[in-house]
Amino acid sequence: QTDAGSESETRSTGALIEDLKGVAAPTPLALAGASRLPVTLSPLQTIEVVFTLKALSLGDAVLTATVDFENSAAVHSGSLQVADALELKLPVLGMQPQVSVATSRALQASAEPSVWTEGVAFPAAVPGSGSISLAMGVGRLPAVAAVADTLGANWKDATDKYATVAIGVVAAVAMLQPYYPAQDELRQHLLRLLPSAVESLSSLTDASIGLRFSNWASANNYVDVQLNAFGLFVARKAALAGVPLPHKFKLLTSTWSAATARALEQQVEEETARGGKWRSMHTLALCRLALGTEWTPSSKHAAEALDMQVLRDGIDELDVFGQAAVALSLLLPPSPSSDAVTARPRGVDLAVAAILRSFEARTRVTARTAYIAYSSGAASAAGGADNALALAAFAAALTAGMSPDAAANVDKLANWVARGGDSSSVYAGLAMADYDLARSSTDADISLALNAGSTPLAYAQLRTAGPPPRTLTLPWSALPQPPPPLLFVTSGHGEASVALSLTFTPANLLLEPVSRGISVQKIIRRYDGALSAAVGPALTSVPLGQVVSVTIQVTLADDASNLLIDDWLPAGLEAIDPNANAALTDGAAGATASSSNGFPGGRLGGFGGIAQALLPSFGFDMMPGCMWWWRCVSFSRETRKDRVSFYSGYAYAGTHTLSFEAMAVTRGTFVLPPSRAMLTLQPEVMGLSAAGHVIVGTPPRSAPSPPAQSPSTDGARGAGESASAPTILPNATAGANDTVYVRGGAEVEVHFGVAGGKGVASAYALTPGNGTIARNAVSLHAVGADVIALRLRAPHVQEATCSPLFLTASADGSAFGSRRLSVWVLPSSTPLARRLAATSLADGHCASFFDNAPYIESGWTEAHRIHMSEDTKADLLVAVGLPLVALALALVAIGAWALVFKTRFVERLRHRRLSETQTQSGVAKQGADEGAEVAFASCTTNSSGASTPDVPQAS
Repeated sequence: QTDAGSESETRSTGALIEDLKGVAAPTPLALAGASRLPVTLSPLQTIEVVFTLKALSLGDAVLTATVDFENSAAVHSGSLQVADALELKLPVLGMQPQVSVATSRALQASAEPSVWTEGVAFPAAVPGSGSISLAMGVGRLPAVAAVADTLGANWKDATDKYATVAIGVVAAVAMLQPYYPAQDELRQHLLRLLPSAVESLSSLTDASIGLRFSNWASANNYVDVQLNAFGLFVARKAALAGVPLPHKFKLLTSTWSAATARALEQQVEEETARGGKWRSMHTLALCRLALGTEWTPSSKHAAEALDMQVLRDGIDELDVFGQAAVALSLLLPPSPSSDAVTARPRGVDLAVAAILRSFEARTRVTARTAYIAYSSGAASAAGGADNALALAAFAAALTAGMSPDAAANVDKLANWVARGGDSSSVYAGLAMADYDLARSSTDADISLALNAGSTPLAYAQLRTAGPPPRTLTLPWSALPQPPPPLLFVTSGHGEASVALSLTFTPANLLLEPVSRGISVQKIIRRYDGALSAAVGPALTSVPLGQVVSVTIQVTLADDASNLLIDDWLPAGLEAIDPNANAALTDGAAGATASSSNGFPGGRLGGFGGIAQALLPSFGFDMMPGCMWWWRCVSFSRETRKDRVSFYSGYAYAGTHTLSFEAMAVTRGTFVLPPSRAMLTLQPEVMGLSAAGHVIVGTPPRSAPSPPAQSPSTDGARGAGESASAPTILPNATAGANDTVYVRGGAEVEVHFGVAGGKGVASAYALTPGNGTIARNAVSLHAVGADVIALRLRAPHVQEATCSPLFLTASADGSAFGSRRLSVWVLPSSTPLARRLAATSLADGHCASFFDNAPYIESGWTEAHRIHMSEDTKADLLVAVGLPLVALALALVAIGAWALVFKTRFVERLRHRRLSETQTQSGVAKQGADEGAEVAFASCTTNSSGASTPDVPQAS
């Protein structure tokens, strides 16, 4: 563009030369044609000069355009005068997101170098996008230290010194002890906390009932078997680790052991006296782990009911935690008195081998981690404590001499346990220390080299106490071509974990979905502002300016942590940020409609909407349609220029649906990139939707203005309408006078028949600029070959007002038929039965009220659908929803109370001794009934001041 009065005015016949240069080296872009173009530019003229570029690789290109004036003198002298220059930074992106493929395994080092061979074949990728990454590590000391530090901080910061928190200090020292002298500073800190923790445990210990949960539980006179067994288990692990425990703590464990043994025998005897048979398999498994397999009850009945053979025969009745406890009982020394740092696990017998095989059968591998499902075929993991105790059983079996080949993927189970995040930290920390001890990784020293054939690529010295090695990333070009096999050479002692991954952008569009543990599907549909929802079929062509809804459906085969969903938009679409549009009026698009369910098969129904309206005030962040918040998944959203991202820290196996709105802003044919879902810490667990193309075209031309004369109310064509124009028929609800009554805030839909037999290609609802109803509050579209639907959202008004609407429809886009409609908007408080006086607008375009004119809200017919306003929804919620939600919350509270107190309540009834005044010769039925009444009354009194101890794995 030339400026007025510039020197170029005197040389209007001269030549303009533009020079486009790529500055980046190597440049991701290349010119596909000439780099200099001569043109003639007149004064005050603006022209466009087009250069064709070709994308060669990914990266950021820097382009420089220069404008030079050429005259005869400059030509003869060989010099040019630079008039202007422009620099443009242009990122070159892939047509689809990057993907990762990876392999991971554990390498056991030995004194002699060993080699692991991994073949590599590079797929077709966009130039500049391919890279190979190697992540390495040894041992789980960082995770164990984090758990131990948290347990110590919990004790130091606690205002109420509960028994479980004090036991956590003992467990923290026990899990760090095998790594000594590594992390010795933290270990010494915990040892300084140990005396105060032991003193607290001493104050919570009673000679008759053993360990109590807290001081306020002192009124309880029954033995908490679960809590005492938990304390004894931690004491055994501390003794096996060689922790220097105070003598006072050893005396406490003797008291806990005696109380636990008496309580078990008493339960058996009381059940036998009532004519029953005691069988609490979970309690027995945990107590056998605490007391040892050599412990023998004193009475005959107790000896039979509490024998280890009962657990062997009923192993299928136990969950993962109970089965792991049985296996660990059979592997640890037979008696706690034999626990010492020099003690080795016993051999793997048939019972232990069968339990471990069942764990392997239930193990589900997700790339670098694996977990044991709560049942065969289940997709959800058993509890954190369950998996941790199973890992401890595997570790003990490996130490006892079991072949590592019989414990496949146990290293990945250790990775899953190390992720943390739940209340099983004591079991997790102890289990990870056991596994490192079994794999000689508590003091590992490994030399690891990576070669591509004979070409060395990387070398690392891995030590347990050393800093974690950095991830090695190399471009594909660093490897010889074609790439030879990769060779991992290890020596030393310990177990190294390695993960090798290829990251690249596929060269060809993936026209079919790709599933690597996650299934992803995507659909684009028209967004209806009146309904605030997506409607109609999938779109491959979108008019310019149209708002569309993008819906993504993600199906997980397993429970997933750190789930990230990215949806790259076609270049012609731009996502609508709901945060930027929060101040828009009703009906504005952009609000995120995210939903997820914890159960496969769709959203939850029932009280979902009511619960979502009320429960957030109690601190529950629930997703739409999700009633049971403990199974809900929460996604956070981030809107960027080129994509929309959703993230969830944890998602259950099943299907999750998310959606967002976007607007068509640029004409053209664009690539529709696939949506990608992946686990951020394991990107090889991922899924891609199918790619495709989307066309953003010119929007339909606007409808012609309504005819000057008012169309007749009987549906006849107005003057000037073509004979081929369709005829819009009257609606039965609106009546012959074409008048509709709607209350403020309501959303209605009215259907009109169309005569003409040629269908409807275009339909528009036109409102006057100064009317009560806004232009964006009405829409008209075809719902069939001969039916059009008017959607109307009425504003809130203080008094009855009327606005005219002109409905137009065409079969060919040129000849339009029309119909005038009078819309009366009534105050929302107007009773439906009220007869309004006749009135009209000053301009006379609206008809008068008639006594026989029905209200749209007064009934449900085939001719229209009713959409409640927000006020109506609120009224319905207050009138109907609140009592239902109150009832639901009451039932949930009662159920939770019953679940928490069930075991203690039953045990107190069972353990309550009959009155000492009863004779030992026999108990009559009447005496038993009286004893039960006394026990019940006493239990009720005692339970009013106690609560359930927070003991892991309480029944």
